[in-house]
Amino acid sequence: IYPLKGEVKRTIDHVFESNYERIELLDQKSTDDLERPTRFYLGTTFTPSKYIDSQGKKKLTLAAEMVYSHWSDYRYEFYSEILPRDMKNTLVLALGGEYAFGDLTVRLGYRLDPHPLRDPAVTLQALTGGLGLHWGRVSLDAGAAYYFGSEQGIRQKHLVFNSTIIYR
Repeated sequence: IYPLKGEVKRTIDHVFESNYERIELLDQKSTDDLERPTRFYLGTTFTPSKYIDSQGKKKLTLAAEMVYSHWSDYRYEFYSEILPRDMKNTLVLALGGEYAFGDLTVRLGYRLDPHPLRDPAVTLQALTGGLGLHWGRVSLDAGAAYYFGSEQGIRQKHLVFNSTIIYR
């Protein structure tokens, strides 16, 4: 993915207060360049033949994905000022699988996600899971990801839920 460059319109309000006065700098506007890193994706899926039923439906599917992001040339502009970022390129690795029990699908996965900032260097890991249901033309999916990691004694824990409804 080679992202197109764009612009971001920003508006900010600053309020400074002390015991003696209040200073307000309101509605400050800026239009800055917006950049995103170039990314390379490589992924694959595999279904062992013994997990394909007589109608050709897959019961077990294993998947792997790698995402290489080119952060080292990234520029961050904020109110027409280029802010320095000491960033490194990253390689995200993810493994997962799903198993179908008729119309119910169970999914599990793992993700290793290094962040591009060099200092502090943080690598988050994630355990993922989800369920999918099919009823004719309607599909309902629900999933969760538990991200965890630690840097300089500061533990990070994040729980993310998502869902989709699809009508085909």
